[in-house]
Amino acid sequence: MTGTAISARPVSYTVLASHGRRTMAVRVIPTGKVTVYAPSGSSSRCIRRFVRSHNGWISSVKREYRRLLRRYPPIRFAPGRKVLYEGKYYTLVTARKATGCAPSFQARGNRLVLSMPSDMKGTEGFHRALVVALYRTVMDKTLRFVRKHAPSLRVNPAAVRISFARHRWGSCSHSGKLRISWRLATAPPSVLEYVVVHELCHLRQRGHSRSYWRILKSVLPGYEAPRRWLREHSLQLSGVCIHE
Repeated sequence: MTGTAISARPVSYTVLASHGRRTMAVRVIPTGKVTVYAPSGSSSRCIRRFVRSHNGWISSVKREYRRLLRRYPPIRFAPGRKVLYEGKYYTLVTARKATGCAPSFQARGNRLVLSMPSDMKGTEGFHRALVVALYRTVMDKTLRFVRKHAPSLRVNPAAVRISFARHRWGSCSHSGKLRISWRLATAPPSVLEYVVVHELCHLRQRGHSRSYWRILKSVLPGYEAPRRWLREHSLQLSGVCIHE
């Protein structure tokens, strides 16, 4: 269902109804799309009234997104371009390595070298090497942070996967599987660590209650700083482009 709330500035939105939901909620994503989550059977009139009551908040969120996009423009990974990797800016260059070796990144001064096997050629080969290197960067560090923090939390994830999510940095399923976005290769390691610990804590405590945040703080004091970085750069990370 879609609708428009008429006010000083009309707001178009999409409605997602759910039998399990008891209250309404509204979400604005960086593209400006507004989604209303409502209990099944909610009337259009009730939903419009709900959206109108949140018009000010919706407008402020959209303004903040525009501000962040101006301050932190999206990154496109391409040879010769400035890219963001582990929280720092580099000029991306490529180098060749022996066939059969896995693609990898190496920071050298202000350059980020993407070493590519000699059998990965042309634009397609570059994109394949780029995806593998970004994937490996996040997977290697994620596993390191799991090994570091899981014992103190007394948890053991059923599996760790790298996701291609654009707006969700991490998730923890009810079956105990962790998924971490490859886009966090561009963030400082402390931010990736925060996301990993955030999801590990969900193996102990579902939801984001006060108890949950106490557990997180006991494992990762000072988590507020990487959390703020992630919020400030969220649009830049979600806009990272690895294809032409």
